[in-house]
Amino acid sequence: MRNYLYTNSCSDRRPAVRSHPHAESALVQTDLQARARIVSAAKAAPVKCAVIMPVGPGHEALALDAQDSVRAAFDHAPGGFTALELIVIDDTAAKLGRSQARNNGVAAAAAAGADWIFFLDADDIMNAGAFAAATPALAKYDAVWGAIAELAPDEESGILRAEQLAEIHGIEQLLSCDPYGLLQMGHFVKTPVALANPFDTALDAGEDFDYYLRVWAKYKCTKIPRPLFYNRRGMHSTGPRSATGRQWRENVQKLVCKACLTHDFHADFTHRGVPLRFYIWNPYDSVQRTLLKSRFFEATELECVEHWVGTGARIVEVGAYVGNHAVYYLRFMQPSALTIFEPNPAIVPLLERNLAANPCAGLTPEVHALAAGNREARFHAVSDDAENQGATHLVAADDGAVRSTTLDNTVRGAVDFIKIDAEGMELEVLEGAARVVRESRPKIMIEVFNEHADAFNRWLAANRYRVVRTFQYVNAATLLIEPSA
Repeated sequence: MRNYLYTNSCSDRRPAVRSHPHAESALVQTDLQARARIVSAAKAAPVKCAVIMPVGPGHEALALDAQDSVRAAFDHAPGGFTALELIVIDDTAAKLGRSQARNNGVAAAAAAGADWIFFLDADDIMNAGAFAAATPALAKYDAVWGAIAELAPDEESGILRAEQLAEIHGIEQLLSCDPYGLLQMGHFVKTPVALANPFDTALDAGEDFDYYLRVWAKYKCTKIPRPLFYNRRGMHSTGPRSATGRQWRENVQKLVCKACLTHDFHADFTHRGVPLRFYIWNPYDSVQRTLLKSRFFEATELECVEHWVGTGARIVEVGAYVGNHAVYYLRFMQPSALTIFEPNPAIVPLLERNLAANPCAGLTPEVHALAAGNREARFHAVSDDAENQGATHLVAADDGAVRSTTLDNTVRGAVDFIKIDAEGMELEVLEGAARVVRESRPKIMIEVFNEHADAFNRWLAANRYRVVRTFQYVNAATLLIEPSA
């Protein structure tokens, strides 16, 4: 670890240098013009900033440019800072990893009496106006991020990343938007905050976003529309603990899903003047992402069902997921009964919260944490796509956590409408509902996989049903069917 101390204290023109155990010291003396610019700031209490720079494998030469950029920025416009400490953490042997290197730097910054910390990766360049740009926010916030800006290897000036939020003021934005356009590591943070929130050394990817989520949840943070540093594209470090962009995104999605549950994250919006609330656990999922945009998923289909079925119906829903369709029934179709089957045990508590948050007067939905099929059995719930958790499918397994039943064994009384979204098990659901279909002749909304179309057409003919409307998708179609006789 190498520490460099710089000062802009106008009361003493002599450069201040302090030695650290096992550390080399170097000095860049600020010019008189830079000193003159901070006379008024020097009259206030001294404010020291420590810039922490881990240097990983292959970044030795890049780190020299990064250090020069820090010195130049402090010389150019120190803002409200009166002293700078540059702490370089040598991890070129890849023994520490990014998290431990940063944690070591934070400890060194605290020992050096730094009031604020700025994290700068060795392959990045500090913006010349960074210290001055952050200064207006220092009195109000505990941490300050800037706009994401990038610098190609052959470019001399940086450009702002197009797909980003220009300003961020709350953790809700971190949970609801694409993480690629939110934050990057270079930011100012109060030293006690950094000390209280160390980077997770068990994470090789996503440790940055894990830190962001914890800090934004507990402290006053902001993202200003001006860049504080430039990310040099194509210069990522190598080594045994490096990670790909895909690994980073996968880890970040898991972290965000966990944070959504911790923070009771929800989407509030109105539809046709009716206030609605949906609790969210996975903002990357297509259904929940649509709810976060203040609209129902598959709204056109729901409106068709509303006009087709009418109010006061006795409804059975197979595959409710987080309650998108069920809440629509409750708030806009006023059913006289609603029986729900949701096979994924991890989803049922959230489904029940969403039903409770959007009640229909005088009706309590009956929720079964079961799959509906053609027999009683056990399954594993398997999800292949983090961005389409509603497409979770079942795989038979004697030790599976998911149990199945049949509609014939569970549903009592007449039924007016059945919605079936069983991810490839639609024919099994119909087989297990033979009595209900025969006795009630309900209208049915059903998702049919393309490979099951012929078998489904045979079912239509055998049970005297006809297709009223088709919503065709890539791998499946949602059909509205009703008795033909």
